[in-house]
Amino acid sequence: MKQQTLDLFARGLTTVRSRREALALLVGSGALVGLGEAEAKKGGKGKGKHKGHGKGKGKGKGKEKVTICHKGHTITVARPAVPAHLAHGDTEGACPPADTCLPVTGTEGDVTTSNGAYTATTTGASDFGNLVFDVPNGTTFADIASLESDFTFTEGGCGVGSPRFVVFLENGHCPYAQFPPELCDTEDQGNTGNLVGNQTEWVWNDDLCGGVQTNNTYAEVLAAYGTAEVDQIVLVTDTSSGETTVTLDPCITLA
Repeated sequence: MKQQTLDLFARGLTTVRSRREALALLVGSGALVGLGEAEAKKGGKGKGKHKGHGKGKGKGKGKEKVTICHKGHTITVARPAVPAHLAHGDTEGACPPADTCLPVTGTEGDVTTSNGAYTATTTGASDFGNLVFDVPNGTTFADIASLESDFTFTEGGCGVGSPRFVVFLENGHCPYAQFPPELCDTEDQGNTGNLVGNQTEWVWNDDLCGGVQTNNTYAEVLAAYGTAEVDQIVLVTDTSSGETTVTLDPCITLA
C-alpha cells in the first residue's frame, strides 16, 4: 500500500467518530482496493446460526390408501388403482359383514320408500316394481346365505311367481325363488323365511332367462349354478299374480 494512502487512512481513523465513517473514508480513498485482494483470495467463511425448522405435512395423493370391497374381501389400494377396481365390479368401502343384509342399491318401476321399507305396485305407470341389490364382485350363487323378506299386502297377494327374488348370473341365466303363496293371501302380512335351502319344488325355479322353467328344489338349483358368479339380485313384483301392492322389507345375506 502506498505511504500516502496509509497516512490518509491513519489520519482518518483519528478524526472520524464511527466505524461507518472509517469505512466510508477507506472506500473513498481507494485503500480497500489493494487491502482486500489478499482476503478475497482466501475466501471468507460465513457461519450462519439460524437453522430451518419447517415441518411440511403434505400428503401426495399417489400414496393415499383407499378401502374397497374386492371379491367379497376388504382390502386397501393406492388411490390411482381405485378406478381399475371399480371398473371390474369392486365397490369403494369395506365389504358388509356376512350376517349383514345387503342394502338396496336401486329401484325400478313403481316403488316408494318410507322408514326403510319399500312399497312396490303393479298399478302404476310401469306395471311393476323392482328392488335391486348389487353384490360384491366374485360372489357366486353358493355364496348366497339367505333370501327372505317381510311383506304386507294392501292389494293382491302371492301367486305364480310374484313377488320373487331373481338371481341374475354372469353366465346369462337367472334362477329365481318365489314367495310361498300360502304365506301371503290378500291383505296378509308375514315373513317368507329363508328361501335359500328350501326343498319345496314350487318355491325354486331352475331358469327364468333363456332356459326351461321347471320347478326345482334349492339343492337342484345349487348343483346347476353353485359356482356361477352373480351379477345382481332383484326382488320383482309384477302382474304375473294379478294387480298387487305390497310393502317389502327384504334381507339378503352372503356367506
